[in-house]
Amino acid sequence: MRKFTKQQVDFICANLDFWYTQAWQNDLSGNSSKEKLRKIVCKDYSSLEDEYATNLNIYKKPWETEPDFLEFVDESTGYRCFIQRHPELKHLCGYVELPEKHKLYGSFSEENFYNIEVHGGVTYTGRREFEQLNYIADYVLGFDCGHAGDLVPGVKNFHEEVYRDIEYVTNECKNLAKQLKELEN
Repeated sequence: MRKFTKQQVDFICANLDFWYTQAWQNDLSGNSSKEKLRKIVCKDYSSLEDEYATNLNIYKKPWETEPDFLEFVDESTGYRCFIQRHPELKHLCGYVELPEKHKLYGSFSEENFYNIEVHGGVTYTGRREFEQLNYIADYVLGFDCGHAGDLVPGVKNFHEEVYRDIEYVTNECKNLAKQLKELEN
């Protein structure tokens, strides 16, 4: 037998209350079959098991269910990667930490990054604090997913935008790490 979710019971009871007060207001004896139905359906349902709650995530947007922060080491390069959600705009940003021995370490010259292909281009270079880990990376290259054509949850969007999810940003971090590894020497 299918059980009602708490949300469904709330909806039913709200409608029953309206129906009861509008249509049955003349019979307030409390003994009518209508009153019994109301008490049965709308009794204290705090103990209801919401067996369908696990499926409710299908109605949530990816940025509501994804992690706001992720750290991993790219296996093919050994570079440390970070993904961080922008606190207000809610889009994801990706970062790759460079080792001190890398020839681009500490470089702030834009010309060094023109040939690197990553979503939206390199938009950040420098020292970066990751509060979630209580860690400061001395030098990272980063990109963000808040460009034209990107769906940015914290702002008004149009229908053509695409949300760049955690899987997409993870792949872009790996792509960036691979290119940086090739430029290491």
